[in-house]
Amino acid sequence: MILEIAGLTKRFGGITAVDDMHLSVAPGEVHAVVGPNGSGKTTLFNLISGAVPATSGQISFEGRRIEALPPHKRAQLGITRTFQNIKLFADLNVLENVLVGQHAISNTGIGSLVRWWGAKERAQREQAMDLLRAFGLHDIASRQAGELAYGPKRLVEIARAVASSPRLLLLDEPTSGMNARESEEMVVAIRKAADRRMTVLIIEHHLPVVKDLAERVTVLNFGKKISEGTPAAVFEDPAVVEAYLGGTTDE
Repeated sequence: MILEIAGLTKRFGGITAVDDMHLSVAPGEVHAVVGPNGSGKTTLFNLISGAVPATSGQISFEGRRIEALPPHKRAQLGITRTFQNIKLFADLNVLENVLVGQHAISNTGIGSLVRWWGAKERAQREQAMDLLRAFGLHDIASRQAGELAYGPKRLVEIARAVASSPRLLLLDEPTSGMNARESEEMVVAIRKAADRRMTVLIIEHHLPVVKDLAERVTVLNFGKKISEGTPAAVFEDPAVVEAYLGGTTDE
């Protein structure tokens, strides 16, 4: 497994946000984490990425214990994430935002800041443009990120995350706030990320998106895992129906 979590717990005072979590993610798969609001999904991502420390438990990435590592060390190992709220550099253009995403794997010097480039810088710019072409963003490469509509901003954020060539990509509600067309474009973009031999762990509220993308689904409720399996099996689980709708499967 590329990611293995055992007994992971996070308490905030008297509130247990993640409770004795066990989770295994296989290399190369798209694995979804779903659950009602307040079920602990984003806290789980914060624990994996190092944004908050665990109260107890273990996190192993590619066989290495990482729960004591700071976020930047986890990023250097190949863990990259996005957030519910878009966090682009609004004053940079689209290409520059994607180039920032290459920082963890780049070897460039001051030349990239003063706008003259050697062979390495030119190669990285071309790689960034190839990525923008793959995501259908090459036509807006020179536009300021702050000027973009919501849907393209989300796509740029995903492209920036993919630019660092992570082995594990954490996507926190990538289709949040999108209309149906934009959600379809995001599904295509996430598939392209997975095609680059990345393992994708995704938090998603839109269950049709989960069914389209995920090979495996983990369901949380009140910080605990209540179901896990294929999308078809999970969404017929009475415990999942109860957690989402407060009723039985028949209802």
